[in-house]
Amino acid sequence: MIKGDGELFEATEGGDGGASHGLARTLSVRRLRVRAIQLNVVAFIFSALLIGLWINSTYREVSSEIDQQVHTALNRIASPLTLFLKNIDDEIPLRSRRSGFDNVQFLSVLNSGGAIVLGDKSIPLPPEPELKSLVDRVDLDRAAGISLPFQINDEWYATVLREIKSNGDEGRSYVASTFRVHDFMTRWAVLGLPKRSLVSIQTDTGRLWLDDNFSGDLIGRETPYELNELAKKDDASVLDLDGVERIVMSKEIHHFGLSVVIGIPADYIEVVWRDRYSASVGFALGASLILIITLYLGGRVFVATAQRRDGAVLALKDSERRFRDIAGAATDWFWEMGPDLRFTFVSQLQEWNLLGKSFSDVKGDGLTDESFLKILKSRSSFRDLELVVPDLAGVSRILRLSGVPVFDKKGEFKGYRGAGSDITDRRKEQQKMATAHARLFRAFESFSGAVTLYDENDKLVAFNRRFQELFFPGRPMAIRVGMTYEDVSISYVNTGQDPLSVEKRESYIKAMMSRRGKRNREVQFSENSWLKITDHKTPENDLFTVYTDISDYKAREAELMDLSRENHQLAAAVSSTDAGVIIADAQEDSRPIIYTNPAFTKLTGYTNKEIPYLHSGFLQGDDTDPHVRDVLETSLKENRHARVDMLNYHRDGHTLWNQIDLSPIFDDDGKIQYFVCVMQDITEQKQVEKELTVLKESAELANRAKSEFMALMSHELRTPLNAILGFSEILANEMFGPLGSPRYKDYARDVNESGSHLLELINDILDLSKAEAGKIELHEEHFDINNVVQRCHKMLSGRVEQANLSVLLQLETGLPSLCGDERRIKQILINLISNAIKFTLPGGNITIASHVSGRGLELSVMDTGIGMSSSEIPKALAPFGQVDSSLSRKHEGTGLGLPLSKRLAELHGAEFLLESEPGVGTTVTLVFPIEAQRLTA
Repeated sequence: MIKGDGELFEATEGGDGGASHGLARTLSVRRLRVRAIQLNVVAFIFSALLIGLWINSTYREVSSEIDQQVHTALNRIASPLTLFLKNIDDEIPLRSRRSGFDNVQFLSVLNSGGAIVLGDKSIPLPPEPELKSLVDRVDLDRAAGISLPFQINDEWYATVLREIKSNGDEGRSYVASTFRVHDFMTRWAVLGLPKRSLVSIQTDTGRLWLDDNFSGDLIGRETPYELNELAKKDDASVLDLDGVERIVMSKEIHHFGLSVVIGIPADYIEVVWRDRYSASVGFALGASLILIITLYLGGRVFVATAQRRDGAVLALKDSERRFRDIAGAATDWFWEMGPDLRFTFVSQLQEWNLLGKSFSDVKGDGLTDESFLKILKSRSSFRDLELVVPDLAGVSRILRLSGVPVFDKKGEFKGYRGAGSDITDRRKEQQKMATAHARLFRAFESFSGAVTLYDENDKLVAFNRRFQELFFPGRPMAIRVGMTYEDVSISYVNTGQDPLSVEKRESYIKAMMSRRGKRNREVQFSENSWLKITDHKTPENDLFTVYTDISDYKAREAELMDLSRENHQLAAAVSSTDAGVIIADAQEDSRPIIYTNPAFTKLTGYTNKEIPYLHSGFLQGDDTDPHVRDVLETSLKENRHARVDMLNYHRDGHTLWNQIDLSPIFDDDGKIQYFVCVMQDITEQKQVEKELTVLKESAELANRAKSEFMALMSHELRTPLNAILGFSEILANEMFGPLGSPRYKDYARDVNESGSHLLELINDILDLSKAEAGKIELHEEHFDINNVVQRCHKMLSGRVEQANLSVLLQLETGLPSLCGDERRIKQILINLISNAIKFTLPGGNITIASHVSGRGLELSVMDTGIGMSSSEIPKALAPFGQVDSSLSRKHEGTGLGLPLSKRLAELHGAEFLLESEPGVGTTVTLVFPIEAQRLTA
């Protein structure tokens, strides 16, 4: 202890000297940093100066090169143009000289009015205003003049005019020399000038004479620059006629006041310089930047190394001082052991009785553990060894020791040295906390709902088993204490219990986090499961959450909502219906009416207050049927349903018929609750029923009268017809001898045929009447339908030959027998074949077919006759119906064949199908269905 205090005192005395030395080192580091920054600044300025000088030099070099290029182009244009125009100015014919341009020249002599008096009559000349202006200028200047270029037939020309000396008063004459200028542009195209450059010829009056695009709208316009100004400068930057800023240079031609002008884009020098030297500038900038960065980083490394060295010294001194401060203020104490493992030093002698004792003399957890004994034998360090030692008062205290082995310079073991602390109070607090935690956990587990507790750092502190079963069923490792709320949410999503969490994982987790902390919220956990989540903040800022199952409450709430909605719908329906509705309370003997709808008041004229009770006699009068009233009374007494038609009385006294539907309403226990009475006004229905009864009786009387009339007609007409037929047949056959004249025989035959036809007509009428009345009796038997077809064909073969027709039979063999009235089937076939013969032109065909299909046995009669339209078929199927056809009127008939055949087929359960097309023919098909059980194998 005395040695340690002396070392501490020496360190404290030397503290000021160390601080001064550290301050000097800090100042040297700052000076080094300043020197490094100054070096970087100088390097940067020097690099920027060199790069700037180099950029300026290269820019001037590019500018000089472009100036030389433009001057060369000017000379290449001006020299041939000067020679060309000099030849014209000196009156030398172009054909005799080579100037490098087109030598086509037109020469003529003009008078003062511009008319050609001599020479080439086809000479191109400027427009009249331009030509007159040129003549005036030549007269004024007394020198040759040149016109502006002009265009004729897609060729560009220019005219030079010179006055001719003349004698007398004949007037002035002029020589006009016209030449083509289109070849100028060909020369300009090979000058190698940059894009958007402009080459032009300008007059000394400041107007454009010609440009390299032959722009007719620009020729003659005033240019934005003066030639005398361009002569004073090497170049000038102006905004040209086409709106482009250019650097312009010019050269005089010395003939006709013309000059060549070349303009290049103002930014061309920068573009060329940038294309040629941008990479070099980038390289220079990059090299300078790398140099500066290298210097900067080197300075930083050098300064940082010095700073770390000084910092390490200061940190070591600060750490030593901090350790001494903490050791002096700490509640822990220090100890030492000798080589024999007995305590030789304890800093708190007044409290612990440990001096001279070894580990074997005290009690403690792990003292007898083999691993701890191995640590002592191997002279290794140990931590958190707990001992139970009595203090000076004899009270047992729990001490926690940590120690490291101590060796001398020779490596010999000298004992242990370490620190210890009294954890007795801490252990007692831990036991109290464990007890409180156990109580809290038991409370959590005894709660019927799910419970969670999160601390102020949003970490899970506790949860009960119900929470795990609810959110993590069968996954006990999916949730654990210490997880954050977000971790718990992610773990729940990973279970996949909610399909929505699988489809929209991220948004689902965000939604769970956003709902966190709301005091009360209800969540639908599954299709039929609801949870009420309640959050409570504790004073310690912990979050206590209770999850209560409210599924039953939600189910009852949904039922009540459905009932309320149904009640609203029912009330709206009852209020809007035309039927009167009465609801009475059946639990009281008097059955008071608790509700009537507006239709009841409209129907009877009474309100709810005017008829307070439901009984069997309300709204009835003297004409009401007592039996109906008894039925209502019985239903009310026995709580049964009843529906009656009753004659009631309106409030104003008039009668009305009501259909009353009385229904009892019971609860779940079968106890009567209400009576619901629905009243409908059926007065008009009763009136219609009364009228229908009268009509029915009238129809039955008429039907009986028709039947009696048909029976009478059958007897009264057949009796004389039988005599007519018999006697006419005797006369026609001359059974009692010759009649004398042959005409009598023909007359008798005609009478017999007419009588037979009349008898058939009467029979058809009687059969049709019986069929419509349903009085035809079928004598059913099994027969071969093909045999019936062949007999009918044989019977009508004479009429077929007479009509010059052909009949084709397509009868399928092996058909099942048909159960029906053979005579009626034959009657149907004769009628159908007769119609086919009647309405088919000579040379036509009739086909009779039979076969079995999926619908049954089918019998068809097809012809190639005149046919009918779809609108005429219903008329043909009507009794006495005649289709309006020129051909049909040539034949006799009453229009009863098809209707009678249709009725007879329907009596057999067959389907009568008629298809026809004008000019194509008619097909009638009888379908005897198999399910009608008329077919037998």
